[in-house]
Amino acid sequence: MATNVPSSLVNWSLGFGNDKTLLIHLSTDQVYEGVKSFYKEEDETLPVNMYGKSKVAAEKFITEKCSNYAILRSSIIYGPQTISPVEKSLPVQWMNSVLSQGQQVDFFNDEYRCPVYVKDMVDVILSLIKSWLSDGKKVQVLLNVGGPDRVSRLQMAESVAEVRGYSKSIIKSVPASSVNRGVASPPDISMDITRLTQTLGIQPITFLDGVRATLGAEARCLTDPVLCERYFILQSRVARGQRRTQMPRRSACPCGHLCEAAHGGSFIVNTEQQAPLDALSTALHYLDLDYWAPTLFVSGFPPGLRCC
Repeated sequence: MATNVPSSLVNWSLGFGNDKTLLIHLSTDQVYEGVKSFYKEEDETLPVNMYGKSKVAAEKFITEKCSNYAILRSSIIYGPQTISPVEKSLPVQWMNSVLSQGQQVDFFNDEYRCPVYVKDMVDVILSLIKSWLSDGKKVQVLLNVGGPDRVSRLQMAESVAEVRGYSKSIIKSVPASSVNRGVASPPDISMDITRLTQTLGIQPITFLDGVRATLGAEARCLTDPVLCERYFILQSRVARGQRRTQMPRRSACPCGHLCEAAHGGSFIVNTEQQAPLDALSTALHYLDLDYWAPTLFVSGFPPGLRCC
């Protein structure tokens, strides 16, 4: 399988002029090998799967081509249900669903991540954009973006059970080796986020608090008619393709891959285009209601852009 690098997007962005464009790339904690705890940004990248290798290749391409960039190595991003439909269950929602059935469920006890709440990720992105626009200085940033907690899938499930009041006796601890997933997975890619907190002054919330916020937000949607109406109105607009404030949607690339609007996790903020900032502002408006709309984070790339 070939690596997927956002070369078309990067090359297109260069047409604006390097001094006028900031490219933000959402990379991954899976660039690390996973043989120790709390990786730092300067640690060697030795990914064990194709996803991690693609992200390493993308990081290298961006740093070589772009004058202004921010590479964010994100852990698992979790939060309230998305406005734009997604094909697979979000992590906290899936755990809540299976645990609510009261039957024993297996969870890995030996794979560790630092999950980050979606609103913290948005704060990081907006902070970088606002700083670049106000300072006018060159930006070349590499940051680990995760939460403060190193947790296994087992510990994540226990947090969900604690918040929802489920019996923890139905949570079965098993090693990752008990399941053949068909792809290599690094055992410990927890990250040190000292650089993040010192550079931007942002302190992500704990996983337990994030679970409370996630499940609490969805409960409010079901009981508050105003929030519920806003949610379904926006969801309907996205489904019908109405694009207020330049809301990008997921679409199939000509190459046949189903690409996210972020095009491999990259998006561009250009000083001559207001649309990206409008889209981010719209996203924040709904995030203030505790709804996660990740497809709003990208705007302005040209029609027909190919991912390979």
